[in-house]
Amino acid sequence: HADAVVLALGGASWSRLGSDGAWVPLLTQRGVDVAPLLPSNCGFEVARTAPDGALLPGWTELFRSRFAGLPIKNVALSTSNVDGAAGTSFAQAGEFLVTEKGVEGSLVYAMSSAARGQIMACGRATALIDLLPARSVEFVRDEVMRPRGSRSLSTHLKSRLGIDGVKAALLRELLPRETFNDPLGLAQAIKALPMTLVATRPIDEAISTADVARVPRRGVRRRDAGLGGSHGRLPAHRLLCQRQGCRAGRQGVFAGAHKLISAGPAPDKTYSASGANTR
Repeated sequence: HADAVVLALGGASWSRLGSDGAWVPLLTQRGVDVAPLLPSNCGFEVARTAPDGALLPGWTELFRSRFAGLPIKNVALSTSNVDGAAGTSFAQAGEFLVTEKGVEGSLVYAMSSAARGQIMACGRATALIDLLPARSVEFVRDEVMRPRGSRSLSTHLKSRLGIDGVKAALLRELLPRETFNDPLGLAQAIKALPMTLVATRPIDEAISTADVARVPRRGVRRRDAGLGGSHGRLPAHRLLCQRQGCRAGRQGVFAGAHKLISAGPAPDKTYSASGANTR
């Protein structure tokens, strides 16, 4: 008999490679508190607002057919706190990709934990896109309001601010038509363009799986020890079955994460999990 057993079982993403979460019922039957498997480092599905205020799923056919698969570079994303408190729960610059039904890519993956939490709490999440993170609101406002003579608004935005292509199309996709007749409102939208996210993509498409095994332990704030999960600041191994509260009744059963990383790619961070160095 072994003195200790380490469970490093993976999540439920990329099931075709064997990570299918089939271990969940085996642990729940033995009294282990397993939280629902959630996608992490994942894409999201979007919704757009119709003129009557209703939410319509996905992009318009025109936008989808022309821009799905294209990157949106040199932007920033931010989301608000779920509880309505001042400030943001996420804010970062980078780039992301337009997909058939929404968005994905490195910047979206980094935002996934915050956005997923908003969707779970409120049914939707609002991500604010800064199309010109290197420019101040005042600069953008002055350039938008500069007289454009006979030039079209599209030409004006391209020549004064470099906004064209997929960025210009995204403005048209997500803003009410009347905003384009309001220079100040348009300038504000360029710096904080609201994009509604309504669902994560399926867990099998996710890069990793979020917290899955709840292991209460005195002095540890986080409630979850990821068995193949994606949260950092956790010990490399955690006692899974204790004398009380676990029907398995076994000592020395531990949960070891394959990746102890924060949501979002972090290739330069290396942690020790169950005695093995992993990236």
